[in-house]
Amino acid sequence: MTKQSKRLVVLWLLVLLLAVGAFYYFVIFDLQQSNQTLEDDLAFEERREAAFRDSIENEEQQDVTDVEQLRDALPETLAEDDVVQLLNDASNTTSTTVQTINFTEEATMPASEHFASMDSDENLHVLTMELSGESGSYRLFEQFIDRIERDPRLAEISGLQFQQSEASVTFQLTMSVFAYPMNN
Repeated sequence: MTKQSKRLVVLWLLVLLLAVGAFYYFVIFDLQQSNQTLEDDLAFEERREAAFRDSIENEEQQDVTDVEQLRDALPETLAEDDVVQLLNDASNTTSTTVQTINFTEEATMPASEHFASMDSDENLHVLTMELSGESGSYRLFEQFIDRIERDPRLAEISGLQFQQSEASVTFQLTMSVFAYPMNN
Protein backbone atom coordinates (compact mmCIF):
# COMPACT_ATOMS: atom_id res chain seq x y z
CA MET A 1 0.00 0.00 0.00
CA THR A 2 1.38 3.28 -1.06
CA LYS A 3 1.52 6.44 0.94
CA GLN A 4 -1.15 8.08 -1.20
CA SER A 5 -3.55 5.16 -0.77
CA LYS A 6 -2.96 5.23 3.02
CA ARG A 7 -3.90 8.92 3.04
CA LEU A 8 -6.96 8.17 0.97
CA VAL A 9 -8.03 5.40 3.40
CA VAL A 10 -7.44 7.69 6.42
CA LEU A 11 -9.37 10.48 4.67
CA TRP A 12 -12.28 8.10 3.97
CA LEU A 13 -12.21 6.93 7.56
CA LEU A 14 -12.35 10.55 8.75
CA VAL A 15 -15.24 11.29 6.36
CA LEU A 16 -17.02 8.14 7.56
CA LEU A 17 -16.38 9.11 11.19
CA LEU A 18 -17.75 12.62 10.55
CA ALA A 19 -20.78 11.16 8.77
CA VAL A 20 -21.47 8.80 11.72
CA GLY A 21 -21.03 11.72 14.17
CA ALA A 22 -23.36 13.94 12.14
CA PHE A 23 -25.92 11.13 11.86
CA TYR A 24 -25.76 10.59 15.62
CA TYR A 25 -26.03 14.29 16.43
CA PHE A 26 -28.81 15.18 13.97
CA VAL A 27 -30.86 11.96 14.08
CA ILE A 28 -30.22 9.78 17.10
CA PHE A 29 -29.54 12.59 19.60
CA ASP A 30 -32.65 14.44 18.40
CA LEU A 31 -34.70 11.24 18.81
CA GLN A 32 -33.32 10.78 22.32
CA GLN A 33 -34.29 14.35 23.20
CA SER A 34 -37.79 13.82 21.78
CA ASN A 35 -38.08 10.54 23.67
CA GLN A 36 -37.03 12.22 26.93
CA THR A 37 -39.58 14.99 26.39
CA LEU A 38 -42.31 12.43 25.74
CA GLU A 39 -41.33 10.46 28.86
CA ASP A 40 -41.44 13.67 30.93
CA ASP A 41 -44.87 14.52 29.48
CA LEU A 42 -46.11 11.00 30.22
CA ALA A 43 -44.85 11.18 33.81
CA PHE A 44 -46.57 14.56 34.23
CA GLU A 45 -49.85 13.22 32.81
CA GLU A 46 -49.65 10.16 35.11
CA ARG A 47 -49.17 12.44 38.14
CA ARG A 48 -52.03 14.63 36.92
CA GLU A 49 -54.30 11.60 36.46
CA ALA A 50 -53.45 10.34 39.95
CA ALA A 51 -54.23 13.76 41.42
CA PHE A 52 -57.47 13.88 39.44
CA ARG A 53 -58.50 10.42 40.71
CA ASP A 54 -57.70 11.50 44.27
CA SER A 55 -59.75 14.66 43.89
CA ILE A 56 -62.70 12.67 42.51
CA GLU A 57 -62.54 10.28 45.46
CA ASN A 58 -62.33 13.21 47.89
CA GLU A 59 -65.18 14.97 46.10
CA GLU A 60 -67.41 11.89 46.34
CA GLN A 61 -66.72 11.70 50.07
CA GLN A 62 -67.26 15.44 50.41
CA ASP A 63 -70.58 15.32 48.48
CA VAL A 64 -72.14 13.29 51.27
CA THR A 65 -70.86 15.78 53.82
CA ASP A 66 -71.99 18.72 51.66
CA VAL A 67 -75.53 17.34 51.43
CA GLU A 68 -75.68 16.96 55.22
CA GLN A 69 -74.33 20.48 55.69
CA LEU A 70 -76.84 21.78 53.15
CA ARG A 71 -79.71 20.07 54.96
CA ASP A 72 -78.50 21.53 58.25
CA ALA A 73 -78.22 25.02 56.72
CA LEU A 74 -81.74 25.03 55.32
CA PRO A 75 -84.57 25.95 57.67
CA GLU A 76 -87.63 23.72 57.90
CA THR A 77 -90.03 26.45 56.75
CA LEU A 78 -89.78 29.36 54.35
CA ALA A 79 -90.77 31.89 57.05
CA GLU A 80 -91.29 35.03 54.97
CA ASP A 81 -90.77 37.18 58.06
CA ASP A 82 -87.23 35.81 58.41
CA VAL A 83 -86.54 36.63 54.76
CA VAL A 84 -87.79 40.17 55.24
CA GLN A 85 -85.60 40.42 58.36
CA LEU A 86 -82.59 39.23 56.31
CA LEU A 87 -83.27 41.92 53.71
CA ASN A 88 -83.76 44.58 56.39
CA ASP A 89 -80.48 43.65 58.08
CA ALA A 90 -78.66 43.72 54.75
CA SER A 91 -80.17 47.06 53.79
CA ASN A 92 -79.52 48.67 57.19
CA THR A 93 -75.85 47.66 57.27
CA THR A 94 -75.23 48.92 53.71
CA SER A 95 -77.43 52.05 53.55
CA THR A 96 -79.50 50.43 50.83
CA THR A 97 -83.21 51.05 50.50
CA VAL A 98 -85.38 48.13 49.43
CA GLN A 99 -88.42 49.82 47.91
CA THR A 100 -90.51 46.78 46.95
CA ILE A 101 -90.55 43.09 47.74
CA ASN A 102 -92.87 40.95 45.66
CA PHE A 103 -93.14 37.30 46.62
CA THR A 104 -93.74 35.86 43.17
CA GLU A 105 -93.78 32.11 43.68
CA GLU A 106 -93.79 29.51 46.41
CA ALA A 107 -93.19 26.04 45.07
CA THR A 108 -92.00 22.56 45.95
CA MET A 109 -89.50 21.02 43.59
CA PRO A 110 -86.93 18.25 43.51
CA ALA A 111 -83.73 19.25 45.29
CA SER A 112 -81.66 18.06 42.34
CA GLU A 113 -82.95 20.97 40.25
CA HIS A 114 -81.00 23.38 42.43
CA PHE A 115 -78.37 21.16 44.03
CA ALA A 116 -76.85 18.41 41.93
CA SER A 117 -75.42 16.65 44.96
CA MET A 118 -78.83 15.94 46.51
CA ASP A 119 -80.98 12.92 45.66
CA SER A 120 -83.79 13.59 43.21
CA ASP A 121 -86.43 12.06 45.51
CA GLU A 122 -85.94 14.83 48.07
CA ASN A 123 -88.01 17.99 47.76
CA LEU A 124 -87.27 21.57 48.70
CA HIS A 125 -89.66 24.41 49.30
CA VAL A 126 -88.61 27.41 47.24
CA LEU A 127 -89.79 30.99 47.72
CA THR A 128 -88.97 33.29 44.81
CA MET A 129 -89.19 37.05 45.13
CA GLU A 130 -88.43 40.19 43.19
CA LEU A 131 -86.83 43.18 44.88
CA SER A 132 -86.26 46.70 43.72
CA GLY A 133 -84.40 49.43 45.50
CA GLU A 134 -81.65 51.96 45.61
CA SER A 135 -78.18 52.09 47.07
CA GLY A 136 -75.90 55.07 47.70
CA SER A 137 -73.04 53.71 45.59
CA TYR A 138 -71.93 50.69 43.64
CA ARG A 139 -69.70 49.64 46.53
CA LEU A 140 -72.63 49.73 48.97
CA PHE A 141 -74.74 47.78 46.48
CA GLU A 142 -72.02 45.11 46.28
CA GLN A 143 -71.95 44.93 50.07
CA PHE A 144 -75.75 44.52 50.10
CA ILE A 145 -75.55 41.57 47.70
CA ASP A 146 -72.61 40.10 49.61
CA ARG A 147 -74.51 40.37 52.89
CA ILE A 148 -77.44 38.42 51.42
CA GLU A 149 -75.14 35.74 50.00
CA ARG A 150 -73.15 35.38 53.25
CA ASP A 151 -76.21 34.95 55.44
CA PRO A 152 -76.58 31.49 56.99
CA ARG A 153 -79.93 31.23 55.27
CA LEU A 154 -79.26 29.96 51.76
CA ALA A 155 -80.32 32.47 49.11
CA GLU A 156 -79.84 32.26 45.35
CA ILE A 157 -79.82 35.41 43.25
CA SER A 158 -81.02 34.37 39.82
CA GLY A 159 -81.57 37.73 38.14
CA LEU A 160 -79.97 41.12 38.61
CA GLN A 161 -80.38 44.41 36.79
CA PHE A 162 -78.97 47.71 37.96
CA GLN A 163 -78.35 51.21 36.73
CA GLN A 164 -75.64 53.38 38.14
CA SER A 165 -75.86 57.15 38.20
CA GLU A 166 -73.54 59.65 39.83
CA ALA A 167 -75.51 59.70 43.06
CA SER A 168 -76.85 56.16 43.41
CA VAL A 169 -77.45 52.67 42.06
CA THR A 170 -81.00 51.51 41.37
CA PHE A 171 -81.56 47.80 41.11
CA GLN A 172 -84.00 45.01 40.52
CA LEU A 173 -83.14 41.49 41.52
CA THR A 174 -84.80 38.12 41.61
CA MET A 175 -83.84 35.78 44.40
CA SER A 176 -84.97 32.51 45.91
CA VAL A 177 -84.72 31.16 49.42
CA PHE A 178 -85.03 27.51 50.33
CA ALA A 179 -86.47 25.33 53.06
CA TYR A 180 -85.94 21.64 53.65
CA PRO A 181 -88.99 20.16 55.35
CA MET A 182 -88.08 17.44 57.81
CA ASN A 183 -90.89 15.16 56.58
CA ASN A 184 -89.05 14.65 53.26
